[in-house]
Amino acid sequence: MTSQRKAKLLLWTSRVTLVVSVFALIFIKPLCYRPSYYIGLSILGIVPLLCGPRLYRWFGSAYFVAALLFAAYELGAEVRRPKVIPPVRVEPYTLTPENTDIMATVNKMVDDFNKGDTKSVLAACTDEMSIIDEFPPHEWHGAGAFSKWFADYDAYSKKNGITDGVFSIGIPWHVDVTGNLAYVVVPAQYTYKRNGKPVRETGPSPITLKKTEAGWRITGWAWAKH
Repeated sequence: MTSQRKAKLLLWTSRVTLVVSVFALIFIKPLCYRPSYYIGLSILGIVPLLCGPRLYRWFGSAYFVAALLFAAYELGAEVRRPKVIPPVRVEPYTLTPENTDIMATVNKMVDDFNKGDTKSVLAACTDEMSIIDEFPPHEWHGAGAFSKWFADYDAYSKKNGITDGVFSIGIPWHVDVTGNLAYVVVPAQYTYKRNGKPVRETGPSPITLKKTEAGWRITGWAWAKH
């Protein structure tokens, strides 16, 4: 091979390598966001350094540095990126007739709450009860606890621009009954708007109930945002 043909071959090798590597660096999204990917691409920048004329050596050097900077940035982002914990699969709970009555009380209370029917919500609960929630003072107990919770909930919502709140629950994870007492844990979801922007919270919600002459009544409720 003559020196002229060899120089031409090296020139085209440099051109093709630069075009392919720049395209891979910028436009191939599915392979991006991995430090090892950019480190691998940076190696392509060595080809123009070895094979091309002076201008291509400059391009190769710039590309090599750029790819390493991408790699450093993504490595930092990977360290800062929160780890996603896979959800735990929980099999649906099989309800007995008695447990169905318990959940009927819970479901009706949730429906009444979403309708804004405060009177019916209070009727589903005992006057003496305990509540734990995410907003201050975080804990309410004793006589009239739910009424106090409602007042604090309204004040907190107005102060923080919270509107259109909807609370929903899924199939209970378990229902434990001991005599006239019951303990229920349900997966729950709370959706609302904060200053017009939709927000969704999920988490477990433990509930306690007591069987009275009027039926099952709620004695305690907690919300644990995940």
